[in-house]
Amino acid sequence: MKDHPESLAKLPPAIVLNGKFEDGAHRVSAIWLLQQRMDPKNPLWENAKLNVQFVKQGVAEGDDRTVANIKNYERELAKYKKFNANGAHDVKIKNLEKIIANLKSKQGVAEGKRRDGK
Repeated sequence: MKDHPESLAKLPPAIVLNGKFEDGAHRVSAIWLLQQRMDPKNPLWENAKLNVQFVKQGVAEGDDRTVANIKNYERELAKYKKFNANGAHDVKIKNLEKIIANLKSKQGVAEGKRRDGK
């Protein structure tokens, strides 16, 4: 990031699930290191902003926002799977799959299971 600060705008969002980092903590740490230790005179790091998605598990069944979140995460997952030829995004893919499964299970539509349990 120090050599290519424009990459900051291209970073995927950090994901906070129920108040805890699910993905992206390393990006926050990297910016902190740049601000405090590696490049403290550069004003870019002082005003750096990351895209953060907050997800709260345990939403009510049929909540339209949850359906929209699931669709958004599924689109993001598809993008990462498409560009994962060298395995660079394995952790991100696993985290997104976990988030989607959690959202679906809280909504009563867990993948591979019917509502009647069959």
